[in-house]
Amino acid sequence: MPGGAFLAVRSLADTHGLVTRAGTRIWASSEALGWRSVFATSQREAPFEGDFRAVPDHLVVIHLSGPVRVCRSLAGRQESRLIAPGGAFIMPGGVPFGVRLESELDTVHFYLRGAVVDEIAEEFAAGTPVEIAPGLGALDPLLEQIALNLREQLHDPAPASALYVDHIARAAAARLIHAHSTARPSGALPGRGAGLSERQLRRAIDYIEAHLDGDPGLPALAAAAGLSPVYFARQFKRATGLPPHQFVMRRRLDRAKRLLATGDLPIAAIAVDCGFCHQEHLTRLFRRYCGATPAAYRAKVRH
Repeated sequence: MPGGAFLAVRSLADTHGLVTRAGTRIWASSEALGWRSVFATSQREAPFEGDFRAVPDHLVVIHLSGPVRVCRSLAGRQESRLIAPGGAFIMPGGVPFGVRLESELDTVHFYLRGAVVDEIAEEFAAGTPVEIAPGLGALDPLLEQIALNLREQLHDPAPASALYVDHIARAAAARLIHAHSTARPSGALPGRGAGLSERQLRRAIDYIEAHLDGDPGLPALAAAAGLSPVYFARQFKRATGLPPHQFVMRRRLDRAKRLLATGDLPIAAIAVDCGFCHQEHLTRLFRRYCGATPAAYRAKVRH
């Protein structure tokens, strides 16, 4: 995996600079959200032309409008393509390139950590070296949906967002490896039928309960069970029926119900204590999954 002395992309200053050029309007960025496995932005890009340095993480750009013509130069070779909405521009980490965007364009950019891609390759490609292939305009509905999910999180981060974003990032890495790389996935997944032991599951759930007021990430949760993140997420869902981020969200709602029923804390304080971003997030999810607002639930269980 090329990386050299470059730092992982954690801020706009670490990116190639595609979206920080004059005329581009950035709608949202993950810079202040603390995401660990991916960096994402949502924007309307102005036409531009330039050459860009390498960064270590893998870049995926999904076009949300168009069609628009994009010209790319890579290793001395130039390509030009009219890219339709949903088309993907993929640039492997560690590779400099040039690009010209000929019209205004709405996009989502996301940078996948090289370490996340390596982790998925270890699980699914039997540890063989994996090179992500550059892409220019290919339609990939899975990558498009991943980009839309990330955009939704950028504009309205939800409870358990770190776990959810870790989940999305690993789905994106798996897609890049299976559909946009040199990898030849192995026929069997290591330890696929073993599942979680009762002790591993208990340790994972205990870790969740101890960190409900925070934002535990998938690597930390998997480490509590002594497993790799990819294997843990797959087996945790098999054991509980829910992916980790949904399980955490349900446990947060359960804690909120207990606090509403037995205490006098303000609903805003309960939201924070249960790991929700604010009272509005608690209210929206509580209504969706419990059929009432927190205030209505508190009034009902106390009468």
